[in-house]
Amino acid sequence: MVYKIKPPKSSLRNNILIAFFLVIALGGVITNIVLHDVFLSAMNKQGLDKNIIEDVGRHFIIISTGLTIAGIFAVLFIAVFLSNTITGPIRKLTNGMLNIANGKWATRIEIESKDELGQLAAGFNLMAEQIENDLRKIEAAKQSLSKSEKELKKRVQELEKFYNMAVGRETKMVKLKKEIKKLKDQVLHDKHKEV
Repeated sequence: MVYKIKPPKSSLRNNILIAFFLVIALGGVITNIVLHDVFLSAMNKQGLDKNIIEDVGRHFIIISTGLTIAGIFAVLFIAVFLSNTITGPIRKLTNGMLNIANGKWATRIEIESKDELGQLAAGFNLMAEQIENDLRKIEAAKQSLSKSEKELKKRVQELEKFYNMAVGRETKMVKLKKEIKKLKDQVLHDKHKEV
């Protein structure tokens, strides 16, 4: 039987990426709106012409939107890297667990990190080693039991032979005793006839 695990309904990696995207997008939009309003009010206080203020405002929106989009891509790139460092070891542990479940007892996980995932991998490896050792012990006990069973069967056969031989002798002894008694009775009967 091959064990498989259903894929998760939502991936940890996807959740991390979505969270980063939403935070950066929302932060960028709010920052752009606030800075745009501050910038426009500062220019109004300076007494500049409305056409110039509107033209500068449009350029500001275009530039700040471009910067926000570039920031989103930069943060998503960082988020992809971070999510891979988190989900990669989890994926290794999941695959290792499936290998153990499918009877590949020599499976070990190689995660060199010194964080909680590294501890989890070390614990997994320790558990897999213990299971493998216990299975070796069980196999050795099974072989020993099989050997003992064969020896026991051999001894039972020897005892059955001895029993059959002893019962056969006993049966012969009973027959011989009956014949001796018959002969003795006949001899006594013959003696009484002579007298």
